Amino acid sequence: MAIQRHLQLLLALAIFTLLAGYWTLFEPFGRDQGIHATIGYALIEGLPTYSEVYNVKPPITTAIHAFSQLAFGHYASSIRLLDLIAVCGTAYGIFLLLLRMELNTVPSILAALTFISAYYNLDFWTRAQTDGWAGFLLVFFFLALLNGWMRRRIIWFTLAGFILGLSFATKYTIGTAALAVFAPFIIDDVRFVFRLKDFFFFLFGGILALAICCLTLALMGSIFDFFSIQSYVFVYASSWKAQTDAMIGGIIYALSGSKVVGLLVFISVWFLIRNLILMKFNTANIILGIWIITGMVSYWVQGKGFPYHSLPLLIAMTSSTVLNWQILVNIGARVPHVKFRRELFVSFSGAFILSLLPWSDMLLPAVAQYDETLEMTVAADHVAEDFSSPAIEAAADRLNGMLGPKDNFFLWGYETMLYFHVRQPPLHRYPYSWPFVVNYYDGRYTADLMARLNRDPPELFVLQYRDATPWVTGEIRDSRQMIDEFPALASFLKASYVIVDSIDRFEIWGLKESR
Repeated sequence: MAIQRHLQLLLALAIFTLLAGYWTLFEPFGRDQGIHATIGYALIEGLPTYSEVYNVKPPITTAIHAFSQLAFGHYASSIRLLDLIAVCGTAYGIFLLLLRMELNTVPSILAALTFISAYYNLDFWTRAQTDGWAGFLLVFFFLALLNGWMRRRIIWFTLAGFILGLSFATKYTIGTAALAVFAPFIIDDVRFVFRLKDFFFFLFGGILALAICCLTLALMGSIFDFFSIQSYVFVYASSWKAQTDAMIGGIIYALSGSKVVGLLVFISVWFLIRNLILMKFNTANIILGIWIITGMVSYWVQGKGFPYHSLPLLIAMTSSTVLNWQILVNIGARVPHVKFRRELFVSFSGAFILSLLPWSDMLLPAVAQYDETLEMTVAADHVAEDFSSPAIEAAADRLNGMLGPKDNFFLWGYETMLYFHVRQPPLHRYPYSWPFVVNYYDGRYTADLMARLNRDPPELFVLQYRDATPWVTGEIRDSRQMIDEFPALASFLKASYVIVDSIDRFEIWGLKESR
């Protein structure tokens, strides 16, 4: 395709992405987005991640959120806007990747559109999950790898390794994609040759990316805290696992937003398995197969069954729908009359793509999705046993009205986004109670927390309740109930503070006048 055609396609994808997902800009944070937005905000404010702000995720997750705020401002919509851009770029990357596999142009475009449609049928909690962006990066990893094999230039293998290194620093479980470098042993294309030189530069690129991440953390003074926290989190990652039915349910849920997409993915994966059983080891079948296996391994290794963990798999599966679209093109090519054939195909494919769109969420704001001020979507009214968007907004408003310019607060709870909404970074290192309330806590952080609280007592102490997440912590008690497990913290609160306000899910304690 000429450069002009590529630009036209990129513009068309941008318009399609905007139409499919513009309404997400009005969505509030889910818990995870709020956690990482707060940590990113703290980094911008000069608090190094890991050493001064506790974080369980790999470093790229925080970097993405910090970048979104630097680029678009201190808003919940910033990560959603960056998400729109990332989805559009990924869709274009899918098109280039499928084209590089020597698949036809139109099926490759339609597969990219299918991915966009599937993505915006996910719920607000699952989208803009930045550790799931490792799946976005995989698209460009495979593209660089294919370019390396076809052009025989080491720069592409170095770039592939570098991108995979960044992807690994976003989500560790995605590392199995590195096995794709051995694909030439399987692909029945004489142009694909495994060379030790290429393999060496592939490793070099990956090590370079990880070295840059580690050097950055070292310069921030966070490298040892990073490794210490990751070893602590490993217990969580390796201990509790969801049942098989819950794991399968997480994948089905990610595809259930559009039954048409789900059916299309099921058929395409069946075609792919059939092709591989029949030993049709062409480029598309092998790369798509490795891609889907990578996504499945990443999802299954995490073992929690959370829908956003399936994002890398979802991207791979929706990309594989190119096999179905290719069959449709072949059928259209058999229709005798050329003009009729073209009009039939365009009409059918257009109607199909429109059927994938989340039209119920794209209605005019006045119909159902927005309130009268157009500030929030229906997600702002999301209330569950352990989470409430209205309660968080109410607590943030109340704190903003109570805190002076130089005052600060400390949260003992799970809704870290309070710091973000109040525009105060977490000054006592622990932005949430998670590392303390997990059922394998060994006491390692208590002394550090108490030293920080005693050194700089906050004007307000926010105590949260109804935030228990036993599927994450293994603990059925909420943060307010768990504070009694920490005598030093409970004594600090009761000796120095008194309840000054109470709203849904939050108690606000203020310093006693005698202090």
